[in-house]
Amino acid sequence: MTTFNLSKRSNFRVRVNNYKFITLDCGKNSATYFDGEKVFIISHQELLELPIKYPGYAFVGEDAHFGVPRTNKSLAQPFTAPQLQGLYELCRENDVILRLFPQKSTPRAKLYSKLKKSDLDDPKSIYKLVLDFEEIKLKTPKTFFESTQAQKEGYRMKNKLNKVLNYARYGDYSDENAAWLKDHMEELISRLSEDAKKCFNLDESTCRYKVSSKKKGFEAGDLRINQISIPQLYSILASMQGEIDEESLDILPNKVIRNSTGDLPSWTFAKKHLFCFSPFHQKGGVARSNLYYHGKRNWIIKQVKEKYNENLRSKNRGEFSLEQDVIFRHYRKTYTSAIKEVFNAMRDMISKS
Repeated sequence: MTTFNLSKRSNFRVRVNNYKFITLDCGKNSATYFDGEKVFIISHQELLELPIKYPGYAFVGEDAHFGVPRTNKSLAQPFTAPQLQGLYELCRENDVILRLFPQKSTPRAKLYSKLKKSDLDDPKSIYKLVLDFEEIKLKTPKTFFESTQAQKEGYRMKNKLNKVLNYARYGDYSDENAAWLKDHMEELISRLSEDAKKCFNLDESTCRYKVSSKKKGFEAGDLRINQISIPQLYSILASMQGEIDEESLDILPNKVIRNSTGDLPSWTFAKKHLFCFSPFHQKGGVARSNLYYHGKRNWIIKQVKEKYNENLRSKNRGEFSLEQDVIFRHYRKTYTSAIKEVFNAMRDMISKS
């Protein structure tokens, strides 16, 4: 008899697909959970002991409730750090796989399930979304709750990045750092794939004048800067280059160096701490807004409209059909890959400048 050694990820999905999982939720004075058929109302203490009742199951609960401890500064969370660590240990002892659901995805779950927001319906909505979408991102609970040095450094750098991007936008991208970007645009274009160019309007059909105009001062083939996605490209650049001069308030093309490494941020660091790609982010910051909401979202809507004649502009993702969600994820992956490609190209250019 062959024994398969399932990974924790696949083991979790096997349990979900076999309906051996429950979703958890917490209110101020009580907790609820849904087993696929019925919602149960229990006390917080009973919830902490639930792994004993459901050994071998998969549990899913919001990160804000089951991944973040209550502190003196934040009393909104239902459990203290020792209580959460006790829950995690009880899960291990009873072969329960606990995964954390991003609370920012709860509105999507509500729309998808077509249920109203309430303590009784929330666990039902999350249950249905997790069951139907295998690729949904869930988090493994941390064994400790203190911020790592990388996280602390990321917070500091993101705050500086927010300030730079706000100044740049206020100045309509007319600063010295923006001038550096425009001066190096041709080199950047030469380094990018066709897919990456299209994501930032750098493809030949979009970013260049087709005819000359002596009156307006451009030649055929010159860059049409006003057609290029400058706010998105600048957001990537500013994660590695751009510092506010406190006297002139101009943004200078100075390198952004991590204190811990003495080098420019890596893609892995920037993706997690500066662009906040994870659905578990709290305050995503200006770069995430520029890249995700104003960049990726609008680009995906445009591609789906042109290629499939589907209008996603007025829809929340929770209202997508399964087919629309597959298309959405395809283009989301394309745009995310393009951000990475631009970041690595710029990083190499800045390193050599």
